[in-house]
Amino acid sequence: MKRLLPALAATGAMLVAAGCCGRRATEPPASPPPPGAVLPRSAFSVGWEVLKVPASFQARRSDSVLVRVRNESDSTWPDRAMADPAASGVRAVRLAHRWTALGATAPPPFGTSRMDLPAPLAPGESVDMLVPVEVPAVPGHYTLELALVQENVAWFADNGGATLAIAVRVN
Repeated sequence: MKRLLPALAATGAMLVAAGCCGRRATEPPASPPPPGAVLPRSAFSVGWEVLKVPASFQARRSDSVLVRVRNESDSTWPDRAMADPAASGVRAVRLAHRWTALGATAPPPFGTSRMDLPAPLAPGESVDMLVPVEVPAVPGHYTLELALVQENVAWFADNGGATLAIAVRVN
């Protein structure tokens, strides 16, 4: 036993000197949330960039916009498979959009049309998304607003996250 204690002490000293597994004891391990987990409030920070928008949209047509979505939070956003594939992606992070006529007193609610992330999005990562939209039937000036939601949990905007508003003309 007396011979074993010095050997254990030396091994422990080497582990401490090496940082024990490459991380400090005060750093939490980086791991994605478990399937179906509710994101913490700190996970709702998002950055947006418009990459391509038509000069104008044609009424009653389908079109698309290209945007970059950046995870500016400290948590991985789950895609459909990571969230809970057995429950159709419940608690997945999805992109939604809505149209608001210029001068409207209150925006309509976001529709049920959602777009899944192509993969889980880790902190600091971004993804370019080609978002299909159904253009309003009435010509005029509109705002096309894009937002993220953790399905069946919360809208990012309700937790301090940004939405993206794009002013557009519908002919």
